[in-house]
Amino acid sequence: MSVKTEQVNIKNVRGPGTPDTGAFRITKSLYGWKNSNTGQIIQEDAKAVRQIEWSRINAREFTLSFVTQSGTRIDFSGFREHDFETLQSYFKRHWQIPMLADIKLGCKGWHWGEWSIKDKSFCFEVDGKRSIDIPLDRLSNVMSNKSDITLELKTKEKQSVMEDVVSEIRFCVPPPKEGDAADNAEYVKAVRLSNTSALLFFQSILDASGLGSSDNTSLVCRFLYKNCLLPPGRFDVQFYANSIRLHGKSFDYRVQFDNIIDAYFLVDEQSSKLLLTLVNPLKKGATKYPAVIICFDDKQEQVISINASAEMLEEIRKFMPSAQSEMSVMENILAGPLIQALAKKQILGETPFKGSSNWPSFSCSHKVETGWFYPLQHEFVYLHKPVITVKFSEVASVNLGRTQGQQTRLFEFSITLKSGIEYEFNQVDRAELQPFVDFVKSQGLKLREMVTESREDHMEHGNGGREDESDNDDEEDDEDFEVEDEEEDF
Repeated sequence: MSVKTEQVNIKNVRGPGTPDTGAFRITKSLYGWKNSNTGQIIQEDAKAVRQIEWSRINAREFTLSFVTQSGTRIDFSGFREHDFETLQSYFKRHWQIPMLADIKLGCKGWHWGEWSIKDKSFCFEVDGKRSIDIPLDRLSNVMSNKSDITLELKTKEKQSVMEDVVSEIRFCVPPPKEGDAADNAEYVKAVRLSNTSALLFFQSILDASGLGSSDNTSLVCRFLYKNCLLPPGRFDVQFYANSIRLHGKSFDYRVQFDNIIDAYFLVDEQSSKLLLTLVNPLKKGATKYPAVIICFDDKQEQVISINASAEMLEEIRKFMPSAQSEMSVMENILAGPLIQALAKKQILGETPFKGSSNWPSFSCSHKVETGWFYPLQHEFVYLHKPVITVKFSEVASVNLGRTQGQQTRLFEFSITLKSGIEYEFNQVDRAELQPFVDFVKSQGLKLREMVTESREDHMEHGNGGREDESDNDDEEDDEDFEVEDEEEDF
């Protein structure tokens, strides 16, 4: 720690919401922190500070908290006990703000307590002492499942494998007992109005955090009972000004628009699909969903209402000139303009590719899963287990595993990336081979062919005991089936 007349500098201090350490500095008009790993700088005005708190977090370390005039809490951790006198003296002399010390934290082993929303933070107290304090702007999602409420926290996009971070906290909110009415009549009244105490908990955090209201007043548009591949199930898809809510019978998911990386609208023989790739995946227990896939019916129009202001409706009309407050339209036509207008995301999915049946995609298998492959204008996309997106700039070569025999009804191919990763796809109808080859050549990608002798040719050379490839024999049955590979470049 270095102390000058005009400022105080303290090293090895952790910043808000990160385990990274850096340099903390306070001056007469500012306080700030610089991340030693990323170079990120946090700098705030001293005039905006309403209260300063000092609390012990373990045997050797303390946290310095700044509460702003708007109620936002900014925490810096890793201070030592000997820093207290220096900081307190500086704040009192230059900022005229006394530093509150000896903030008691709940250290009991109890896992039950009382919650509240204070100073734009979610607070959970055990035995009347602060146990959990989470700034609401650190929440990425809030999910409810009956009496269980899950708070998901924002995490860094790039994270060390050995780094432990808190990603979610779950609470069970049982209904109040009859005897609680005498102790907290207002709370019980609020619970009755919201049907359950869990719903009150959920709505309060959702509204206070700005993640989106759970009522219908801020609902822009809703598609009822849509089939989703990820997360699996049927959900009401509800569009809000800053998020999409997937509302199901058992689970609710909320996708913030700033959590979306790319938005795709993909078409195949089965349906139209809206694909949203995410920065932070949705979670259900230990299961993570790195994308959202919503399926739309392309055959039937629905009467849909858009609850939007005049300005928002004009924004939607930039992408769909015929948009009205109430109209009869197919949902797949409206979904794209809603994403463009509300999320400010470009819809990807255009392609010059036409398969044998004039569709812009074809069916194939990846590992043991069957899905759809979409050759787009600037990338390849595969749905849905797993979701694979590959930019053409990342592709080293496209490799065809075609057989020499003409009786083969299927072919396989792989995509090798410049990073060395390879994705293999098989069980592709042979009718798609020439359209796919023409497309790859037209995009200027390197095309290589791995030529192997077909099973039919083996049967003609005295290996007639084998069944046709269409019988889907397991690989274990073909261990004595030897082939010689020859690599060719187009």
